[in-house]
Amino acid sequence: MRRPPFRRRVVCARHAQECAVKIIDKLSAESSLEDLAREIAMLADLQHPNIIRLIAAYESHSHV
Repeated sequence: MRRPPFRRRVVCARHAQECAVKIIDKLSAESSLEDLAREIAMLADLQHPNIIRLIAAYESHSHV
């Protein structure tokens, strides 16, 4: 089973923690930009010990 190409596991240089990174190409995204903005807002407000926590969201001209 292949992993989707938008996920990566990285180690944070500042905190030495392993993190999951989701990078989405805006031009080929299956979701609309409004859906992505809604997902980011929802994850930013969510705080639960069993659900992944959003640490930060960044946007460039081609990726979120």
